[in-house]
Amino acid sequence: MPVWLFRARLGWLLDRQVLLLTTIGRRSGLPRTTPVGYLHDPVADVYYLTAGWGGAVNWLANVRACPRVRIRVRGRERGAEAAPASPEGALAVLAAYTERNPFARRIWSSWIGVGFDGTPESYERVGAQFPTVAVTPSARAD
Repeated sequence: MPVWLFRARLGWLLDRQVLLLTTIGRRSGLPRTTPVGYLHDPVADVYYLTAGWGGAVNWLANVRACPRVRIRVRGRERGAEAAPASPEGALAVLAAYTERNPFARRIWSSWIGVGFDGTPESYERVGAQFPTVAVTPSARAD
């Protein structure tokens, strides 16, 4: 999903599903902005991001190297801290995603090479292939 869509002020078309994550490049030290799908826990104000491609994505490697990030969600930008989601949290996110996206089961079945049937075991197999990060916005204004 192109970043230019957000920069052209058309991000509102996807704002409820996609945020802009700005990390610091682990090699370059430069800011890197990537659109990432998310699920939001409004009670805890935590954004959950799940990495595709078996976790072999640059934004995840950058977050692991420097967990201090910026997020832009629904027109609001703020600083945040990223950390691996707890196993329980990651499984809950995957379950919510499956509920929201009926094609997820079929996609995950093909990506993990085994049938995905919605059992806790199948969620664990998917969770092992798709690392989930919890992003908590900073309490202080920045």
